[in-house]
Amino acid sequence: MSRKKTVELPEVNFSEDGDSRYLHLASPWIQGSMLIKKPYDIELEYVQRMMAWLLFMPPTEVAGAHAMQLGLGAGTITKFCYKKLKMT
Repeated sequence: MSRKKTVELPEVNFSEDGDSRYLHLASPWIQGSMLIKKPYDIELEYVQRMMAWLLFMPPTEVAGAHAMQLGLGAGTITKFCYKKLKMT
């Protein structure tokens, strides 16, 4: 019986600068970001752009809708959809 290979995961680090907290995965590059006093807002522009689909959906149909995403990342979209849009 063969043993499964162990996958080495990157080291997770956090840093802060002013009002923002950043997620790093084994590098100085920012993987995710949040405003400490507004953790459910979307801070990074590229993540804000990923929510452009809201422009094409009537606001009354968003709450209670289901969202599916591939990968969690820093959890920014999940937090925003659940808390601000009331999606499940």
